[in-house]
Amino acid sequence: MQHPPIFSINPEHVPGLVGIYNAITGEYLFVGKNAEKILGYSSQDFLSGGVAFTTSLVHPEDLGPLLEKHTAAVKAVEAMDLQSDTSHTICFEYRLRHKNGNWVWVQTNGRVLQRTPEGKVEQIINISTDITEQKNTLRMLEEAQQELEARANVLKILSKNEEYFRMLVETVEDYAIFALDAKGKIITWNEGVQYIFGFTQEEITGKNFDILFTLQDRMLGLGERLMHDTAPQSDTVVHEGLLVRKDESSFHAVVTMNKLLDEKKKLLGYSVIIRDITEKKEAEETIRYQAFHDTLTGLANRDALYMRFAEIQGVAEKAQKKLALLFIDLDRFKVINDTLGHAAGDIILREIGDRLKRVVDSGDIVARLGGDEFILLLTELEHPTKIIQVAQKVLDVIAPVIRIQNNSLRVTASIGISAFPEDGLDLNSLLKNADIALYRAKEAGRNRYQFYNYKMNLQSARRLFIEQDLRVAVAGENQFEIAYQPFIHIQTNKIIGMEALIRWHHPRLGMLYPADFIPLAEETGMIIPMGDWLLKTACEQGRAWSEKNLPFMVSINLSARQFAEHNIVEKISRNLEETGFDPRLLEIEITESVAMENVTRTNDKMQALKQKGVSIAIDDFGTGYSSLSYLKRFPVRKLKIDRSFIKQANSNPHDYAIVKAVIKLGQSLGLLVCAEGVENKYLLNMLSSMGCELAQGYHISKPLFVPELTEWLNTKNEVPQNINVS
Repeated sequence: MQHPPIFSINPEHVPGLVGIYNAITGEYLFVGKNAEKILGYSSQDFLSGGVAFTTSLVHPEDLGPLLEKHTAAVKAVEAMDLQSDTSHTICFEYRLRHKNGNWVWVQTNGRVLQRTPEGKVEQIINISTDITEQKNTLRMLEEAQQELEARANVLKILSKNEEYFRMLVETVEDYAIFALDAKGKIITWNEGVQYIFGFTQEEITGKNFDILFTLQDRMLGLGERLMHDTAPQSDTVVHEGLLVRKDESSFHAVVTMNKLLDEKKKLLGYSVIIRDITEKKEAEETIRYQAFHDTLTGLANRDALYMRFAEIQGVAEKAQKKLALLFIDLDRFKVINDTLGHAAGDIILREIGDRLKRVVDSGDIVARLGGDEFILLLTELEHPTKIIQVAQKVLDVIAPVIRIQNNSLRVTASIGISAFPEDGLDLNSLLKNADIALYRAKEAGRNRYQFYNYKMNLQSARRLFIEQDLRVAVAGENQFEIAYQPFIHIQTNKIIGMEALIRWHHPRLGMLYPADFIPLAEETGMIIPMGDWLLKTACEQGRAWSEKNLPFMVSINLSARQFAEHNIVEKISRNLEETGFDPRLLEIEITESVAMENVTRTNDKMQALKQKGVSIAIDDFGTGYSSLSYLKRFPVRKLKIDRSFIKQANSNPHDYAIVKAVIKLGQSLGLLVCAEGVENKYLLNMLSSMGCELAQGYHISKPLFVPELTEWLNTKNEVPQNINVS
C-alpha cells in the first residue's frame, strides 16, 4: 500500500504500533503490523472496525479520561489558525484489552497530520508503545516501599506500648498472638503460633494471616471481612470457626482482632489473639449428641424425630411434597427378651438399628422410640412407589438370621405406614395413624406392611399387578412401542432429530407412559432388556430414515442402571454395527445426577463413545448438581434445559434467569443447548431471542408413533436434507 507522505521511512520499521485515522469518519487509513505483536489483533481487524473497535478495547476506568483528554487536544488544535504549527504531540497512557483477555498498558503519542480548509482536524497519527513491563515494575516498587513503611509503623507503635509488647513476645503456648500490617501480613508473633500451628518464624513472617484459615474461608474472603469489620466499626471483632495448622489438620478456635492506631488515629495494623477451643467444642458436641440420640442403638431418639419433622414440615407443605412415616415393631420380641434375657435383646435391637440405616437415603431419618419400636421418616419421595419399595426393603433386611449365644434367631417385623399430608399434618397424628395401621398388619398375620390410607393399599396392589405384567411384556410379548418427539433448530425451523420415548401398550390398562413403569423397571432390573430393545429398534428406525435421505439425529435416554453397566459402550457399538446406523447420528442422553455419580467412570465411558462417533447430551440440566470443571472435562455435545424451568420462564424471573444462564454457559463452552417443554410460540420466541439453538415440545410436535410421524413429516416443508451433524 502507498504510505502517507508524512513518512520519510517505512512506518512498518517504526517501533511500536502506528495508526493513522480519519478523525471525522472514524476510519483507519493505515495500521501497522505491530498491532498483532502488541494486542493480538491483526491490522485488518482495526481497519475493518475503525476507531470504534479500538475504543471497545480500552479499560472502562481509562476510557473517560482518555476521551476527555483527546477531545480537549482536538479542540485546542481546531482553535488555531491554519498557518499555526500543529506538529506538537500529545501523550496518553491507558490500558487496552489483548485478544487473550489480558490488559496491556500502552503509551500513545499522537499528533495532527491534516486539517480541512475550515480548520477541522481530519487526520491524526498515533504511535503506541507497550509499557506494561515498566508499569508493573513501578507498581511492585511502590508496594514494597509501602509495605516496609507499614511494618516500621506497626513495630514503632508496639514498642511504645510496653505492656502490650511484653505480652506479645512472652512464651504463651495456650494462645497464638501476632501483629499484622494494614494489609493483613504477619509482622511479629509469639511462640504460641509455632506451638498451635506448627509454623516456624521464616515460614509465617510476611505471609497473609489468612494462611491460617480453611480453603473455603479463604475463598469467601474471611480475612478481608474481619479486617473490614474491625477497621470502621469498632476496636475489636471476635470470630469463632475452623482454622488450619501447617499439617492441614483443622481445629476450632476463637479469633480476637484489635486495631493498632497511631497518635492521629490512622490505622497501622492489627493485633490478633487466637485461642484453641477444640476440647470445649467436642464436649458441647458430646452433650448435644447424647440429647438427640438413643444411647443403645445410636439412632435418633424421640426428641430428634420431633425436631427434624418440625424442620421439614414447612418446606414440604410449601413445596407440596409428600412425607411418609413407617412405624416398625418387631414381632414377638417380648418372647426373646424373656427367654434369652435383656442383654441378648439389646444385641438384636442394635443389629436391627444398623440394618435399618442401610435402607434409607441420606435425607431420611431412622429413629428408635423405645423398646422394640423404630420409626423411618422418608423425606425424599419422588414417586409414591418408593414407600412400598422401602417397606419391602425393611422386611427383607430384617429377615436374615441373627446369631446370639449359639442361637440362630430369625426376627420379623410389622410395619404401619402413614403419609403427610393425607393422614396427618403434624407428627403426633402421623404416629397415631401409623400405629393403627401397624395394629392391622399384626392382625393380618405379622411380617408385613399396612397403609393407614386405603387408597395406598390399592396402589400397593396395583404395583404388584403391574410388576407381574411387566415381566411378561419384557419376556417378548411385543407390547412396547417407540414414540418419537422431534426437536428443531430454532432459527431455521429445521427438524434436526428425534428423541426415542418408550410406550407400553398394556393389554388391560391401555397405553402406559414411562412414569407408570420406568421406576419399577429400574428397581427390578427389567430396565436392562427394555433398554436393549429400545436401542436396537431406534437404531433400525434411524437407518431407515437415513436411507430415505432423512438423516435425523436419534436421541436415546439411558437410565442410571443402564449407564452403570460395565459393557454399555460395547453394547451400543454392537447395535450400531448390527443395524448399520451411522454413529454420528446417535445421541445418548444421561441426566446430570447420573453423570456425577462416578465422575471417573462417567468420563471414561463418554470418551469411549465419543471415539466411536456417538454424541453425548446432558438431560434435565439444572435439576441436579454438577461441577462446571467436570462439565468442561466431559466430552458433552449438548445441554438439555429441564422443562420445569422452561414452563414458567416467560412469567417467572428466577426461571428466566436460570434459562438464560444455562444458554450462556452452553455457548461459552461451545455446546448446543436444547430447551425441553416448549408449549407455545411465546416461549419459542423468548428462547430465540436468548440465542438458544434447539427446541422440543408440544408447540413443535407431541411424541408420535412412526405412522403418525410419517404423515406429519409429509406436511412439513422444513424436513432437512443432508444435515450437517458435526
